Amino acid sequence: MSKKVLQEDLEAYAALKAIGGYAPSNSAFTMANINGSHSKMNVSQTDEVQKQGALDAAKDIATDDERAFHNTILAMKTQVKAQFGENSNEYQSLGMKKKEEYKVGRRKTPTTGGTT
Repeated sequence: MSKKVLQEDLEAYAALKAIGGYAPSNSAFTMANINGSHSKMNVSQTDEVQKQGALDAAKDIATDDERAFHNTILAMKTQVKAQFGENSNEYQSLGMKKKEEYKVGRRKTPTTGGTT
């Protein structure tokens, strides 16, 4: 439900409280039932806000733990590199490229194109 519709409902509820002699023909819409529905909505909204806060906190904790795990893996790769070397199969097994696999930069000779 949109916030606009909810706000309009709350305004109508506030206005209804000021109407003296409200006596609906359908007993499902008595002031007591409407008050009960309003109270139930308030409890649910409070519960939602509290659970959203807990969810946000849990997401923050998970993000921190993911970052710590990532940093641990980066440090482990450095340790494998130091222990076995950059050209080792062990280093490559971690998804890293062996140093010898990188192409050595070769300078291209400029071509002098054109006809004169």
